Amino acid sequence: MEPHVAELKQKIEDTLCPFGFEVYPFQVAWYNELLPPAFHLPLPGPTLAFLVLSTPAMFDQALKPFLQSHHLQSLTDPVDQCVAYHLRRVRQSLPELQMEVIADYEVYPNRRPKILAQTAAHVAGAAYYYQRQDVEADPWGTQVCAYTPNLGAGLPSAVSCCCQGQRLQICHGKSPLTVYLLELPELPCLKASISIGVIGLTGML
Repeated sequence: MEPHVAELKQKIEDTLCPFGFEVYPFQVAWYNELLPPAFHLPLPGPTLAFLVLSTPAMFDQALKPFLQSHHLQSLTDPVDQCVAYHLRRVRQSLPELQMEVIADYEVYPNRRPKILAQTAAHVAGAAYYYQRQDVEADPWGTQVCAYTPNLGAGLPSAVSCCCQGQRLQICHGKSPLTVYLLELPELPCLKASISIGVIGLTGML
């Protein structure tokens, strides 16, 4: 990782990690090249972005204190408010940077999502899509089942794929994506881990 990227990542982690969040850098170009133009982030390709994920610890370390602080407003999801509050703290800690925050629940007027959080998690190395071909000792073989719901009789047993993170063996939805507008033309690629030790991506389904 480039020194200036590592330094910025550390500053963001110092603000967010004590409250149960994790931070993963990626380049906007990596995200956009995987998606059709309609889903591209409207930012220059070299823009540095950080995916901010909440872990189960966020509930005790961030959400409960937030609810007790009386910052809560009506008609808005408490978790979304809590995450937005902590992302504002990042803005305040880095006033010299121009930044944009895109939450995973934000949509355009036509209801198209502004960010596909799972794609962002993949390009940032926060998650990996495990498929049957990734299992070295395939225990399923060519076995068939008498009946598989929705598939019919005598068809091969269904083997599901899953999207998991790096450390915890749970997989939830991705929490807001934070995009920092910082030009980095030579940012090297960060590859996703394929280890079995995996990470929980957020505390909310």
